[in-house]
Formats: sequence, structure tokens, C-alpha cells
Amino acid sequence: MNMKNIICLISFILLGIGCQKQNPHNKIMFKCVIFPTGMNSETYLIKMFEYGQLEVSYGIKTSDSEDEYFNKIINKKKITLSEGDFKIIKVLNSKLSGLNSIQKDEVRKGGWEIFLMSNGKKYHFYYGEYSSTSLGLLIEQIIKISPIKLNLHSWS
Repeated sequence: MNMKNIICLISFILLGIGCQKQNPHNKIMFKCVIFPTGMNSETYLIKMFEYGQLEVSYGIKTSDSEDEYFNKIINKKKITLSEGDFKIIKVLNSKLSGLNSIQKDEVRKGGWEIFLMSNGKKYHFYYGEYSSTSLGLLIEQIIKISPIKLNLHSWS
């Protein structure tokens, strides 16, 4: 193969890579991290994709924050939601766009913290807060349909 053919081949490969579109099935509608206050273990990472797939990971995360990086993933499952469940999720998520971002005011012992990132906003609160709002209802719906049982046990 001469140099001209090699350059043409490399150009063709780079052009092909550059023209590939992002897979629309990978676009995230929202992301949620649920974990016990002050702990990295027992962390749940929930990703809701725009085409109805729900992915839940459970494990030990790297830091006490909203990041989605795990030191160890113990369980990970992905499902495609039923049309009815996906519609409920979409309606509740769309109602969040009217809410302002939320930052928790205080540190509580024995609670479950939730970081929800949706519609360009961040909501950081404790499980059980906002239970009668679209925010709390969305969390409850996620727990209900999750392919991994979310064990948000009490701390006593």
C-alpha cells in the first residue's frame, strides 16, 4: 500500500467516525443518586433514558456526592418500562421544570440523601421530603418500578 492509499484510508475512517450520530437510546432524561447520609455504601444510581429504559446500579460509590462513579458495583440491571409506567415518569419529570433547584439545608443522621438531576436543574433533598409534590412522587414511582429493589431502610 502506498502513502496515498494509507492517507485516503485514514481520512475515510476519521470521516466515518465523525459522522456517527450519538445513539438516541443513550440520551438521559434524568439521573438520580440515592445513598445513606455520610456513607458511600448502599448507593443506588438510577438513569432514566428518553426511550423508556431504566437502568439501576447498586454498590459502593467513590465519594459522598452526586457523582455516578462506583468503587464497586454489586448489582446493575436495565429494563424497558411499560408504556403506562413510562408515561407516568414523563409526566412527573416534566412537572419538575416548574420547580427551582433544591439544596438541602441541614445534615440529618440516619437519612437517605437524594441527588436528582433533571431538566438542567439539581435537586438535593432527603427521602421523605417533598413526598406530596411531583418530586417526591417521581422518586416513589422510580422505587416502585425499579428492576433492583431499593432498600431504603430506616436507621435506628
